[in-house]
Amino acid sequence: MNWKLLRGALLIAALALHPSAHAQTYLARVVKMIVPAGAAGPTDLLGRMIANELSSTLGQTVIIENHPGAGGAIGTRDVAKTPPDGHTLLVGNTATLATIPAVLKNPGYAPLKDFAGAAKIMDSFQLLLVRPDLPVKSVRELIAYAKAHPGKLIYAAVGVGNITHLSAELLKKKTGIHFVELQYKGGGEAMNALMAGQADFGIDNVAITRPLVTSGKLRALAVTSAKRRPGFDLPTMIMS
Repeated sequence: MNWKLLRGALLIAALALHPSAHAQTYLARVVKMIVPAGAAGPTDLLGRMIANELSSTLGQTVIIENHPGAGGAIGTRDVAKTPPDGHTLLVGNTATLATIPAVLKNPGYAPLKDFAGAAKIMDSFQLLLVRPDLPVKSVRELIAYAKAHPGKLIYAAVGVGNITHLSAELLKKKTGIHFVELQYKGGGEAMNALMAGQADFGIDNVAITRPLVTSGKLRALAVTSAKRRPGFDLPTMIMS
């Protein structure tokens, strides 16, 4: 990642909001980076990586604040209410900036009006995961198992309108299976529930799930990307 480019983008975003009066005082105090998700999830881990680099590059302390809940809408709403002076940043994602505003009548913020984009951080994809003792080793086997046990499987989701929720709804529509959906405040909490056997399967970001798969704590069945991903001996959901 080009951190100099990111720094420039952040400064441009801040100055665009306050073009003159605050230009010379920008970064005069601690910068807060709001993560609209719980600790240890993919959004949180990414935010902490960026905060560390920005602190070093900008010469100013950048702290992380976790504002989880409602699939990310609560933290995003909190940032929308803060003064637009560039000292409060949001780690946004597809769910908070696209899907939630699309499915909720009044999420409490308007992405294009309330935020100025600073930088695109990364592209990502998800893994379809099951607890390791669930007797399935492919998507087809998971579907067959769900049909043989209707309403028995528990899916670990992260907020209504979140991409994990919409992924589950798409899976239902495409396959006709039925399962119980439990909502968690963040990806870390959802994956902990999965590892503890409190849930049976889930879909989440590769950043948090890959170490859990390689250590044998969870089993991955497929990737959600359109094509196979390098480094993953897994089929896509489409091919499964």
